[in-house]
Amino acid sequence: MNFEVKEKVYLVYEFDIMNKDVKYKINNSAKVPKGYFHRVGYYMQLQHYIYGNQWVYTEFDAFTDDVRKIGIPEANGKEWVFAKDINNLVVKSSDGALVNKCKKSGRMIFSAYNYNEIDDIYKCIGDYGTMQLSSNEGVIWAYNNINNDICDIGIGTNINEKMYRRDWTFAQNGDEYSIKHMKVYIIYNEVGHHNEIKELDICRINLSGIAHGDKLRYNERTKDWGITQIEYRKNKEMKNLPNFIIVLSGQSNSQGWNAEVEECNWQDKLHERIFGYNVDELRWEIADLKTQSLGSSWYRKPGWQSLAFHMARRLVEAYVDIRPGIINLGIGGQSICRWVKYEQGDLWYKFNCERAFAVGVCQGDVFDMHSKYINDALNLCEGKCRVDVICWHQGESDSDLLGGNSEYYKESLQRVVEQYRSIIWCNEDTPFIVGETTSEDRNIELREVAATNNKMKCVKIADLTRQKEDRIHFDCKAQRKLGTRYFKALRSLYDD
Repeated sequence: MNFEVKEKVYLVYEFDIMNKDVKYKINNSAKVPKGYFHRVGYYMQLQHYIYGNQWVYTEFDAFTDDVRKIGIPEANGKEWVFAKDINNLVVKSSDGALVNKCKKSGRMIFSAYNYNEIDDIYKCIGDYGTMQLSSNEGVIWAYNNINNDICDIGIGTNINEKMYRRDWTFAQNGDEYSIKHMKVYIIYNEVGHHNEIKELDICRINLSGIAHGDKLRYNERTKDWGITQIEYRKNKEMKNLPNFIIVLSGQSNSQGWNAEVEECNWQDKLHERIFGYNVDELRWEIADLKTQSLGSSWYRKPGWQSLAFHMARRLVEAYVDIRPGIINLGIGGQSICRWVKYEQGDLWYKFNCERAFAVGVCQGDVFDMHSKYINDALNLCEGKCRVDVICWHQGESDSDLLGGNSEYYKESLQRVVEQYRSIIWCNEDTPFIVGETTSEDRNIELREVAATNNKMKCVKIADLTRQKEDRIHFDCKAQRKLGTRYFKALRSLYDD
């Protein structure tokens, strides 16, 4: 007998949070029979000019059998008011700390009325309105003041209690967000024989690999919505060491030159699953933009940004068991001669050596030093790691104005790619991501090499903002975007 039970997900409501009179963009409630589902899911996405892109997905046992009551609360009396415990709670979020704080149980308040006093909540007084979930004495997400001029919204517990409540009530911060998006799902069992249910357009979602700002795509092969998956080793038994290695090198923008950490921005804060190799202490540490865990102070000032750190941020958002480790060595204002190595008799041998000697070094000295750091760092991982991606951001010091030329740079970049891939911890298919520079002279070569090289991508940077009175160096916001673009470029290499 071909009887089976499959848990299915179906999108019921989708809407953008607005001030007053919110309209559903999608409303499939008429297609769902009463009592048809056993769980509900809520997805909230927010985009803020300071906090960036935040998202959270919550799923728990159904609190009603009427699909009309799982959407935006309506003023239809106390039967449409819910202030109760929720069970079998599952939380996924861009903020790993929020997920870790939640338990498997929680509390919900859905009401079109005032909710200040719990004892009076079913008296249906006022019209402030709320949709909010909490767990373990902390808020997961909240959407308040839903019927009035400026709504209150937030993901996680509001920490600014002096101005308004922990659940964001009275925050009146709705206008601060450029994206305020919600989706409401039901989860139900498809039972019986194959293809028994035909009247619903089933929506399956694979949440693995989803990071800030991602748009889901439909996979014809797996028949679900999701995102391209990046390959990595699990290595669950070594939680104090990384299992995904990012190698970073280049000039000043690779080192976050003069783009200082912003204490108020959550994206700049350390994460327990992001590691950095401290070349002075010869050890792996929790990566911190304010320490030498992301590069020696000889070349990178503690407190500067790092595109590799923000790339790692996207990785830990996307995968719950990935632990990125960053091995960084870059030096501002240096020609590619400090990475590339030519042999005697090669066309560019003399030219390359002369450029290196002019600054008092031998050709390829930075590459040799970086190779040593990589070897030392990965030896600490007991042979259970490899280099997963090489990130390169260099080229300004090889502009025509500074004595470079296109043919030399193109050949040299190809050699640098080969040199890194020849390290014992790499192979000929190790992903190599390059970024355009603020010197257009060399961007043509960067694009050409990336376009003709296996497992290589070039990241665009023309629209990224620069620091004030500095047309070369990216500001903090641009550094974060740059890390995200390197992440997306890497992921694109795994597209089918």
